[in-house]
Amino acid sequence: MACIVIDKLMPRERPPGGFTLKECERLTDYTLPFSLRCLYKTSRIPKQVRKIVVTNERDVWPEDPLGQIVGRRVAQLEIIERTY
Repeated sequence: MACIVIDKLMPRERPPGGFTLKECERLTDYTLPFSLRCLYKTSRIPKQVRKIVVTNERDVWPEDPLGQIVGRRVAQLEIIERTY
């Protein structure tokens, strides 16, 4: 199983509030490809690649009234001890 770790992407790299709900749906759905603007070019993550998003901020996902992202597609973990 292919996987990519996306570190410190949300929310500072995007406009206030981070990604839009539609962008988060594409980011968290491993059956769809996802394009992301990084520095000087656009990077494309192909479908069937699972993404792990790492951030120091809590609750960075946008408002999701139908619960399509958090809970169904995203498992949020809080690490409270050093991992090294």
